[in-house]
Order: sequence, then structure tokens, then C-alpha cells
Amino acid sequence: MSLLAGIDICVRFCVPLFAGRIGWDNNSFFLLGVMSMAMGRVVLATCQSYYVVLLVAVMIGFGKGFRTVFMALVIPTHVPLHKLPGATGIQLLTAGIVYFSFGPVVGWIKDNASTAVTLHCLNIFTWLTALSWGIMKYIASRKQKDKEEVLNA
Repeated sequence: MSLLAGIDICVRFCVPLFAGRIGWDNNSFFLLGVMSMAMGRVVLATCQSYYVVLLVAVMIGFGKGFRTVFMALVIPTHVPLHKLPGATGIQLLTAGIVYFSFGPVVGWIKDNASTAVTLHCLNIFTWLTALSWGIMKYIASRKQKDKEEVLNA
């Protein structure tokens, strides 16, 4: 846990230094963080030796740092400034409803199944989010390409 927290804090401090140079959008950085956390949980579900757990702590700490920094930046990239308070409120309300709804389900899974099953169930929503964002990016790039073709024609 200390290694995970240390990596998390280091990433939070270092991300602003190189994120602007890479040129990705906030969604991509957020998705990188969430996916590295998910991959860490997959590795932890399959292997539990001491050195693997240390590697997983580094992976999850890295992901938590990215997720925490870019979580607050994802919504403002899609919403105009005058609608940002409402959008943030809707996001927080939805998160609360999801936590209250699925929290007992995750607890039931944890009580009635192995830790590996619980970790895989937690990853289902992560993979669904990654898939939906990937489809969204593909559709947006196709629309942009079609607009450019119409303008150039």
C-alpha cells in the first residue's frame, strides 16, 4: 500500500510536466490511468507472488495518479463553461446512485466468490467504458474525415 501511494503521489506531481508535451486529450490520459488500474487488477487476480504484488502496486499507483489528475478534466473538455456546474452535479449524482446501487452487489460477489472473481467483476465496467470511448473516438474521427472531404471537394 505504501508503494502504491508513493507512486500515486509521484505521478500526480510529474504528470503536468509531460502531459502537455505528449499532446493527447484528457480522455486518453484518463483512460490510460483507468486501464492501467484494470490491468493491475487482472494481474493481481491471476498471480499473487510477492514480486508480482509489488509490480501490481506500481501499476495501480501509476493508474490512480493519472485517473485522479484527469478525472476533473474530462467533463470540461465536452461541456461549455456556463454548463459546467450542472454537468459536474449530474456526474456526481450519477456516481452516487451507481455506488449505492452496485455497492451491495459488489459486496455480495465478494462474500460469495473468490477475490479473483470480484476483481474481474470490477473490471467489467472499466472494459465497457474503454470500448465505448474507443467507438466514440472512431465515430468522431470518421465524421471529421468526412467533413474535411466535403470541404476539400
